[in-house]
Amino acid sequence: MKTLMDRSSNYMETNAMLMYASDTTSFCSFKLVPFLQNSEKIKECINFFGKKNFAPKTDHEKEIIDECIWVCRKNSIVYFYGMLLIMIVWYFPVIFIKGRNLPVQMWLPYDLSSTTVNYYFTLVYIAAATVYDGYCGPIMDPLIGGLVYHATAQLKILKYNLKHLDKHLEHNSSKSNEQIIQFHCVHKHLESCIEHHNKILWFIDEHKECFSWSIFCQFTGSMFAICFCCICLILVPLNSIEAFTYTAAIFSVSIQIYFHCHYGTLLFEENNDLIKDLYGTLV
Repeated sequence: MKTLMDRSSNYMETNAMLMYASDTTSFCSFKLVPFLQNSEKIKECINFFGKKNFAPKTDHEKEIIDECIWVCRKNSIVYFYGMLLIMIVWYFPVIFIKGRNLPVQMWLPYDLSSTTVNYYFTLVYIAAATVYDGYCGPIMDPLIGGLVYHATAQLKILKYNLKHLDKHLEHNSSKSNEQIIQFHCVHKHLESCIEHHNKILWFIDEHKECFSWSIFCQFTGSMFAICFCCICLILVPLNSIEAFTYTAAIFSVSIQIYFHCHYGTLLFEENNDLIKDLYGTLV
């Protein structure tokens, strides 16, 4: 009876692991579709805030943009080395357990231990699939989140300019005491802020058009991936290498979701603050 239960548990774990691999690989491929269909628009989104009219005009604006660039670079570097660490953890069974082991349990139409060629061919194939699954699809998540954060940085600059309309007024009113000149100066400054805001809104619309499908695939694929990994965790001892591997997989999927949720929330909150600051400026 115990043997039958063990076999059933192994079969369930193998099936869940295969479903996880199929799910992540499929949705990673689906995420790449917009890069084939909207390549020109995506290039325009990437280079949009690098144009001359978005160049920082003051030291404060430069600080905001530099902080944004630093955060984006940090996210990409941390994600790259984090995925590398997770892939090393993924291969713990191959490195530390004696025998011809694979990082995942799977059914094969041939005897893995019959020849050395079969074993290393299968191992290299799984390694290539792991690298593809870890970098080719998910590597775009820091890019998508980073572009959203650049839009947030532009909203911060716009909010700062709206908050300091009075300084702009004082700077010009010192030249002339005529109210009409003051009005035209402030009106011109407000026009530039409105134009700036319209450009940010255009960018956000283009971003949604380019990446909404990729984000949808990420959330859908992550939902199934986490479920399959949790099933595998139930079927293995919690102090085993396999449990550590499945936990690392859940962590990597959660990081991918984090980029979209966190930076999308920052953009939403910054936009709400902009409305409040605009009302306070006009009052």
